[in-house]
Amino acid sequence: MTIYQIGEERAEQILDLREQKLFNEFEDLIRIDGIGNEHLEAIEKKSDICFN
Repeated sequence: MTIYQIGEERAEQILDLREQKLFNEFEDLIRIDGIGNEHLEAIEKKSDICFN
């Protein structure tokens, strides 16, 4: 599975950050280095991500 704008380095950050605190909503992706509001909007438009 790939997510727009999320490469290997950011995927590793997600795994590391999940150990500290889960990602409970889409906006939590802002915790990833290099993901700002502009990237967040682009990811949301091009990805089917579900937080349940």
